[in-house]
Order: sequence, then structure tokens, then C-alpha cells
Amino acid sequence: MTLTPTKISTDLYDQDLMLWYQETITRLKEHDFNDLDIENLIEEIESLANRERRELKSRLFVLVCHYLKRLYVPSRQDYRGWDATIREQQRQLRQILKDSPSLKNYAHAQFPEIWTDALEEVNANYPNVAFPQAWSLTQTIDELVSPEFLVKLNQQTQP
Repeated sequence: MTLTPTKISTDLYDQDLMLWYQETITRLKEHDFNDLDIENLIEEIESLANRERRELKSRLFVLVCHYLKRLYVPSRQDYRGWDATIREQQRQLRQILKDSPSLKNYAHAQFPEIWTDALEEVNANYPNVAFPQAWSLTQTIDELVSPEFLVKLNQQTQP
């Protein structure tokens, strides 16, 4: 399919998304703003922003679940698997927040919901474990994703 040098059609968006991306990028680089498919461009940018927020929430959820398991699930001799997951989630979250610092405010705002969901998840998987009903381990997202936090955690749980 070849495009004429006229406005990018909405049909192209529905028929071949990758080609629509390529054509849109070309138009933007050429400063050809009059021939853009503005409605779909707005939709795509909104979708990207939503995807970033979902990824942030998902990674925070996994991180909080693993912190809770790491601290409160007894009779675990080897925490390496949980620690590896914690480190990976921390690393990914630090990168997300480095790329989009404004998401830190979003993370703080969403944390009560993330906490509730994480607590529900660990309670379902470990019904005999007494998990705390409130988060008290850190005050900020920066602390939560800090590599030093896991070091402190390991020091607290060492026999």
C-alpha cells in the first residue's frame, strides 16, 4: 500500500497500524502537521500514557507483594527467589521513574489501592499468615525502590 502525499487517512490506522505509525512519524519529522490524523494520534499518545501508568502500578503491586512475603511468610530458608524479584521490580521502577519523574506523584496517589490489592493477594495465598493491615515500611516511593531498602530488610530478617 502506498500513500499519496495527502492527509493520512483514518482507514490506514484501521488497516495497517505500523504503516500508520511510520507515516505519522514521517509527517511529524517533516513538520507536516496539516496532514496528520490528529484524532488517532491523540488516542495513541493517551494509550501510551495509560500503558506507562499500568506498568508502574503492576510493578509496584508485585514489589509490595514480595516485600510482604519476604517479611511475614515464615519457614523460608532461602529468600533468593523473592529477593531477585524484588531487585528486578526495583530496577524497573527506578528506570520508569527516571524516564518519567512525574509518575512518582501518580505512584504516591495510587499506593493505597496498590497496598489494598497486594494485601488481598498475599492473604489469599497465605491465609494463615498475619500480615499488617497498614503499610509502614517506607514513607516514599524513592525508599521503596532503593536497593538499600532490600539490604535493610535482609539485615532485619537475618537470624
